[in-house]
Amino acid sequence: MRKLKKSKKYVLVACEGPSEEEYIKYFKKKFNSVADIYPIVITGSKLFPELMRTLTGTSRKSCNIELVGSNIDEIWLFFDVEAKDKSNWNNHKRILRQLQTYNKNMNIRLLMTSGCVEYWFLLHYKKKGSPVITESEKDWVINELKSLVPSYEKGDQKSTCQIAENYKTAIKNSDSILCQVIREENINDKKELDRNAQLFISQRAFSTVHEALNYLISISPNIS
Repeated sequence: MRKLKKSKKYVLVACEGPSEEEYIKYFKKKFNSVADIYPIVITGSKLFPELMRTLTGTSRKSCNIELVGSNIDEIWLFFDVEAKDKSNWNNHKRILRQLQTYNKNMNIRLLMTSGCVEYWFLLHYKKKGSPVITESEKDWVINELKSLVPSYEKGDQKSTCQIAENYKTAIKNSDSILCQVIREENINDKKELDRNAQLFISQRAFSTVHEALNYLISISPNIS
């Protein structure tokens, strides 16, 4: 890996699948002047523990990462929150705390989306707050997205970039929905970890991906 420029933020993004990776690649290019964004794909349900193994050098992916703790400004975990995973929060929390020990100045963001990443993609076109829990609800979201972007397929670069171009709409829609969920569910948002814990087990549709995009915008004086 090339030597990191100190003028840039180093962002390591653990993606749950190829759709998330292609989406992040769009922003890797767009914000290249201010951030060195490095996505890795960790498929299946092992996102949290596999990321830990990657950073500690015990994963096959470790050879792709030059881990120097002081260089990592942000770690993002980009994943879906599904009903089958809701009992895993305590394990996730333990791993998050371990990750933080590598660099106390490093920020960790959970880019969570209810049900499937296509719900986050749908927010690039319309505000929709109905639940995304069951398989039929996920199918509805995917079909609705395909009605707007007929060429969309999971992991397809061209259609994913087409969706990503509407990120400003997604930020607006996602922020509005998240604020509504926090308010109506009486979620404590004073501490991000506590907020994320409550969101993780929530039955409401939401996404926090927009917060990562807002971060990139905040460090980019010439990009909005």
